[in-house]
Amino acid sequence: MDYLKNKKNGNKIFLILCMGLIVLQFIQVGREFFPIARLIRQDIGKSGAWRAARFTHNRNTASYFQFIDSLTSGSAHILTGEDTGAHHLTRPLDLKLSLYPRDPYNCPGASYVACLQNALEQGTPALITSPGALEQVETDSRYVAYDENWGLLNPNLVPGPASTTWTDYENGLQFFAAFLPPLIFLTSLSLPGILLTVQKTPQWSAPLHIATGFGGAVAAHSFLVFLVLAMGVELSVGLILLLAVGLWVPVLRGLKTPSFERFKQWLDLPNWWPVYLFVALLTIVQLFFAAGKGYSYVDEFLLWASKGYGIEAKGLQIGASQWGTPTTRYPLNIPIHISNFLELFGDQLPESKLLFPFFHSGLMLLVAGYLSRVLPRLWTLVAVALLGGAPMLFTHATLGYANLPYAFYLIAAAFSALMSLNEKRAEVPAWVAGIFLAFGAWTRPEGLPINAVLLAGWLLFLRRFDSKALRATWLAFSLPFVLYTVVWQVFAPLVYAGPGFAQNILGGGVLALLSGRIHWMELLYVVQQSFNYIFTPSLASWGGLSAFFLLALVLSFSLRAKIARDNLVLLGGGLVFLLIMISSYYMTVYDPDTLDVSWWVTTGLSRMLMPGILLLWTASFTTAVQAILGSQATKGAA
Repeated sequence: MDYLKNKKNGNKIFLILCMGLIVLQFIQVGREFFPIARLIRQDIGKSGAWRAARFTHNRNTASYFQFIDSLTSGSAHILTGEDTGAHHLTRPLDLKLSLYPRDPYNCPGASYVACLQNALEQGTPALITSPGALEQVETDSRYVAYDENWGLLNPNLVPGPASTTWTDYENGLQFFAAFLPPLIFLTSLSLPGILLTVQKTPQWSAPLHIATGFGGAVAAHSFLVFLVLAMGVELSVGLILLLAVGLWVPVLRGLKTPSFERFKQWLDLPNWWPVYLFVALLTIVQLFFAAGKGYSYVDEFLLWASKGYGIEAKGLQIGASQWGTPTTRYPLNIPIHISNFLELFGDQLPESKLLFPFFHSGLMLLVAGYLSRVLPRLWTLVAVALLGGAPMLFTHATLGYANLPYAFYLIAAAFSALMSLNEKRAEVPAWVAGIFLAFGAWTRPEGLPINAVLLAGWLLFLRRFDSKALRATWLAFSLPFVLYTVVWQVFAPLVYAGPGFAQNILGGGVLALLSGRIHWMELLYVVQQSFNYIFTPSLASWGGLSAFFLLALVLSFSLRAKIARDNLVLLGGGLVFLLIMISSYYMTVYDPDTLDVSWWVTTGLSRMLMPGILLLWTASFTTAVQAILGSQATKGAA
């Protein structure tokens, strides 16, 4: 350890360790995604819907769906197939996205033959997935075979045009050209947010402006669309563009004449070009995989994309309530953006998948901008590379899940809150933190209770300071979140109509705990699995990031380096988040209708821990580097 106490030696060894971890992470990412790249390349001319079905099921099923699309109008009700084990052809929930905008249905409580006979008489298209079913009804010439097993009964004699989501490309060049319009839209949508952060926080670096501006504008736009739709207005291209233009209103008063020299100075290329280049190259790769796979991975097509497509096809209430998983009142930040892209572009690529790689890019820029305030620029680049190659984050940048966007908003809120402690105008970053806490709640259902707890803890933390300016920021921290909570509590019951959306597992679990009913084995299992996800280094999950949790403690104690205040706050926030999430998963044992707790843990806990792990990692990485460099700071960023 005396060798490490030499600043030069410790710096060199730690840098080599980090570079090794970065290489290992990208090797793991390459092993996972290279086979996927080959499959995307093979079918690059196919539509996004075809590629999604190909990755979700197989090539034959994808072609069968395209066959159905060519023979039925978009307004058709379609009877699903007979349940012969091919569940993806028998469950309406699984088929809504694949057969969009058609309405698949089955006949619960009735025999399939009777249901099929009724469809025949009504002229309703029906999927045939069992040849034996045709022998029990009179089909005449109203059956078209796809192959020897599958076909379609009652195709439309004059089918409507095939939906744009199933339109193939003529060549691979068209596939890549299709990226340009949605990229222009996302850029134009982000620009007012970036300009507003530049105006309000001129002391921040360009990466922070870009990240917070993008995230803020995206969430603000979807929330405005939600409010207008909730008032009964139909979704349209004009509405989407009008509200996008409306984002410029708070920017115009402080807008100055653009200057190329001012732009170069703000972008600060001499210092930031390695970060920009790395993030840009990684984003391009992730855009290819995100669009290439389409919506093909469990929740992204059963929940988020399905609700987005439903809102575009059937309106806000029906789309949110009857499309996608009918379990809880999911916030609609992600689904409404999917609806917007579908309305604007037809989602042939699918264009809406481009949104998710940018949340990963935003997260990397957030960390770069924040760490540059307390660490040398080289270590900022190392941190960005570690985050960029973390397999869990890279994978989620290509998925249509809400976990990565939620993590982005929570990390942005945490960094902004900490910067309010270190800046003269504390109320400005306080407002940013409060707004991003609200946007986090607007992104995932657990965001509302968890962010409420984190906000309460932060406000209690501020009481230890004597500064009146800091105490005055309470309103800035609280008001956006309170306003969002009120609006959501008013509109959510109106949007999510019908049964299944008012479950209260938490309330039942608390009552059970108070009565002394504790399931010790299940509790131990959840805690053990959480510990494994967080602290066990695994290249397939968090790569080398987990190593920094223990390494930071070892270095801090062995080198007798003090842990900076801001790092302690991040550690505390991360631990609180993890405890809340672990407790939430344990509470599922008190739900009489729930699956075994191990199913919930193995299918979702690792990604649900993402924000907490990122808070812990940021604090741990910063602490480790500061210990190696000999930092004895007891305060936050200068």
